[in-house]
Amino acid sequence: MTYFFVGRCVPKFGSNTIASGLPVEMACDGPFTTPFDTGALAKGDKIAVSPALDPGKSAEFVTNHTYVGRKYVDPMAAWLATAFESPTDYADGKTPTVHAVPEITLEGCSGDARVWTWEGRIPAKDYEESPVSVRQVYFSEGKREPYIDWVRDTDLVTKREGRQHMRDVYAYSAELDDAAIGMLDFLRRELTA
Repeated sequence: MTYFFVGRCVPKFGSNTIASGLPVEMACDGPFTTPFDTGALAKGDKIAVSPALDPGKSAEFVTNHTYVGRKYVDPMAAWLATAFESPTDYADGKTPTVHAVPEITLEGCSGDARVWTWEGRIPAKDYEESPVSVRQVYFSEGKREPYIDWVRDTDLVTKREGRQHMRDVYAYSAELDDAAIGMLDFLRRELTA
């Protein structure tokens, strides 16, 4: 699976950020979305569930709280309106007043934002056409050119595909001191537009 945060960027995860449109449902199995980070649940000490999950029941809990395709959009929008004062609070990482999953108790959680950050998952495979449309890419300073060099030198794509991809990278990307801050600003603009 390819994992990503939905609607927010967490600065400590990576030096490059990508904003995409909603995944094309017919282009992939999924996408799958949960109102929490499944890895944080799997660790066992990050997400407090009441009643407590029996050992080995995490996968079932994830399945029960997974939205397929675009079915997450309305529940997420309703939760955002209920859990935050401002539309930008979620993107800014402010703690919500309630969790989207009633069984998850925020006061019993570790204080880690992954507890309430929505997670998207797309099966990792070779797609004929990408199931996501790139809207904006931010590279941390000094990271774009090494990436372009890698695209130019790789044999994973044809030369023609590589040239098109490089054109797309330059069209949709910017290099900033801090890619995460750039993405947070982008998300704030999207949320208040």
